[in-house]
Amino acid sequence: MEKIKFYYNGLKIEGNKKLFKYWISNGARTDGKKGLTVYARTYDDFPEEVRKEFKVENNSDMMTDHFEKDKFFVEINHRLYNDVRVAHDKALRKNALRVKMLGLILMIFAIFPALCSAGNEILDTRTIEIGLSAYLFSQYEYGFGLDVSKIIGNGDFTLGFGVNVMRKIYDVNEGKFINVSKLDYEWKIAPVIRLTFKF
Repeated sequence: MEKIKFYYNGLKIEGNKKLFKYWISNGARTDGKKGLTVYARTYDDFPEEVRKEFKVENNSDMMTDHFEKDKFFVEINHRLYNDVRVAHDKALRKNALRVKMLGLILMIFAIFPALCSAGNEILDTRTIEIGLSAYLFSQYEYGFGLDVSKIIGNGDFTLGFGVNVMRKIYDVNEGKFINVSKLDYEWKIAPVIRLTFKF
């Protein structure tokens, strides 16, 4: 059994309840090495067990009041790489869920005034849109999905529910896009690029 346990938000040493918080990046390195970089979120040193397993980097200099947080690199052929990768992917999924929850909260605050002021216009609005949506967050993430939306009031707002059929991000270690999730959902109020059929 491994002494180091990797979680989506930090690591623990077996027999020690303390969580050493970190975040994990799969960003490309200048030296071309493939793997994952683990960055500490606090100025606490990673424990000795980690230092024995990985080369921990920290270029702090007390003489010049320059302080850095610990970090270490996990090469793709390291025996613990898969454990770190699982933690990295779980963090991605949790971050996506947080973004969706934030989007839902913002949507409620954005749409509530319109619901209060539009009155009977909302009841008279029967336009439903069903279509395909495509999104490109950056050069490292894209996807497409299905939308069911309703125009509210005079058409200034569209409240929709979307199902993401595919969402992919670029993995620099694999050199290709990998599937992050299938059939996850989100409420949508922001405009999207879509082919729409009305009835």
